[in-house]
Amino acid sequence: MPYFISWLNTLPPKVAANPGSRESLMRLGEVMLEDGIYFLRHDVSEPVVTVDNNIIQSLFRIMDCYLADYYETEIKKVLPEKVENLLTMLP
Repeated sequence: MPYFISWLNTLPPKVAANPGSRESLMRLGEVMLEDGIYFLRHDVSEPVVTVDNNIIQSLFRIMDCYLADYYETEIKKVLPEKVENLLTMLP
């Protein structure tokens, strides 16, 4: 969970500024992370043994790929509608 909270602090600024997105991601983390690790450790056979921190780190790297479009650049601006669209995809 500490790694998850640390990752939340690195969200794109427009996403982090929206309290709904942070709350939705926090709920997902609380519900899914520990249960997902439990499932992995008890019900899945890993070809290469991993540790929990590496699994979580890999998950957040994948999540970062999905959030890459929400970082503003000099050329690309993130509209509030795009952030709202992200919120509709989160439970």
